[in-house]
Amino acid sequence: MMLYVGRGDVTMGRTTTDGAGNVVKQVPAKYEEKDDGACVVIGEINTETGELGDVTSFYGDWQAAEYLGDVLSRLGKTRPINIPNFKAMVQKAEKDRTEWEDNIFCQKCRETGIMSCRFCIVNEWKEEVSEQ
Repeated sequence: MMLYVGRGDVTMGRTTTDGAGNVVKQVPAKYEEKDDGACVVIGEINTETGELGDVTSFYGDWQAAEYLGDVLSRLGKTRPINIPNFKAMVQKAEKDRTEWEDNIFCQKCRETGIMSCRFCIVNEWKEEVSEQ
């Protein structure tokens, strides 16, 4: 099996229907290769023809652990991989901390005021702990 990993922009498809449920407009999903794109895509290469197949997975360019894990699982990894599980580490620390300790995971957000916690992936992981 041969895979390709590409960088570019992915636009989700959209279907518009009327009140009766009839499709009035349909825009297919598409991938556009770009050196400065915000997405990473994975697809298979036809080994007989050398042609690139359709994109089968896409990720944000910041999701390195996820797309690397996807590539390795498709290649049939045979040994443990050293991709840190940051989500599990954050959730364990959040679960272990006591109520009177400062919340160390959002300190940078509070200091800079740049990020909003509702859009912060670390905050999402922490919320999953309280839902369990």
